[in-house]
Amino acid sequence: MYWIKKVSKKYKVKKDLYTKNDNDKLFIIFASNFIGDTLILNGLVQNIKENFYDAKVVFVVPKYLYPIAKYQYQVDDVVTFDNKKKNNLSYIVSFILNFKYKHPYCSFSINAKERDLLIAKLIGSRNIYTSKINKISRFFANWDNNQRNSYKSMAENYSAFIEPLIKKEIKQKPIIFVPPNIASDNIKTINRIKQTNKIITIVPANSYKQSSKNMPIDDFSALVDNISKEYTILLVGKGDYYDKYIHALTNKNINFANFINKLDLLEVTSVFKKSDIIISIDTGLMHLSYAMRCKTIALFYENSLKDLWAPDERIYKNVIVLSDDISPDLIVKSIKDLSA
Repeated sequence: MYWIKKVSKKYKVKKDLYTKNDNDKLFIIFASNFIGDTLILNGLVQNIKENFYDAKVVFVVPKYLYPIAKYQYQVDDVVTFDNKKKNNLSYIVSFILNFKYKHPYCSFSINAKERDLLIAKLIGSRNIYTSKINKISRFFANWDNNQRNSYKSMAENYSAFIEPLIKKEIKQKPIIFVPPNIASDNIKTINRIKQTNKIITIVPANSYKQSSKNMPIDDFSALVDNISKEYTILLVGKGDYYDKYIHALTNKNINFANFINKLDLLEVTSVFKKSDIIISIDTGLMHLSYAMRCKTIALFYENSLKDLWAPDERIYKNVIVLSDDISPDLIVKSIKDLSA
């Protein structure tokens, strides 16, 4: 097409990127903008690898999610997209022309974003599967051959994207995330704490305005009173909704360290590795914790979200999931159960 050739000259695209090579072993996953959604796609990755011998799986993610995709089990490569330029046509065209994984056997667009579907089509995907029907997905995706089962959890539903290709039910797979060790100043501080104290890391709130998912401040205060004699408390998270939790700690004579808005994602993973137990509400960092096999207490204050997003305790022996009348006493009991 004339407009592609014109833009390719502008961006000096290499000729070998145009080479048509229908690859029966190449799969592209266009992930979401969230940590949790991106992590639980690891079940899909593992099902691809199990059913397609020697398959290559490539993630396309926003730049800030690069480590979340990179260190997942069985992911082969990660390509980042600049979300700040998501509406910049010139950038999108350049991204397509310079995308090195042309003509994949299948692309999965998890959230049916128009941009992702367009890219999947223009890189020559032979099959495209997505989650929603809209004007773009009707035109680009394989709706005539999209029979898949419906499952309770989002992890299983994401894995089921592959069912139309394999013609059978998927197997539920544990998410596996293996990040590298980090040696930053923040982690050195935690190492010093760890030498003399046991650590509980708490993620009491999410980064978005979903206060119904957050730990009630009175419960948080009572929990800290219960555990502060035995553990040093670390606060971890990102956003503008943590002030009341920090304030609750500063008014108490206890050992704690505040890392709110101070850690990047890989530093968070190192904090989790150093922690004896992580207590987290339903948020992306909760998924990160149990995927690393850290001892995790997952708090679902919105009961309706438990079936969709909670880790399956039959698979993850390092996890206790709480919902329905969560109390500080119940959390303390769970700490003792995980510590036994």
